[in-house]
Amino acid sequence: MFIYKILTEEENNLFISTGYTSGSQADNNDGYIHLSARHQLLDTINKHFHHLKTIYIYSFYINSLDKNLKWEKSRNEDYFPHYYSHLLLGDYIYSLKIKI
Repeated sequence: MFIYKILTEEENNLFISTGYTSGSQADNNDGYIHLSARHQLLDTINKHFHHLKTIYIYSFYINSLDKNLKWEKSRNEDYFPHYYSHLLLGDYIYSLKIKI
């Protein structure tokens, strides 16, 4: 199973240059990185990223993140994956650049 992190252009550039991400300002404020399961991606994009021209979606294999990953109830009473560490560039499986 894959889980996904959506990044802005600025967050993506930082991820590539440093080799890791601690997520967005909202992630840092909440103390974990907000991720999405595949069925949650479209709603997450529409709710939080609709105002951007370009986003980046990174996929991660769930087993590579297991020890710091928690599924917690969030929007619409659905369980979302929350990651309590840094995401490493070397752990992603594929990424997409999407123009909205």
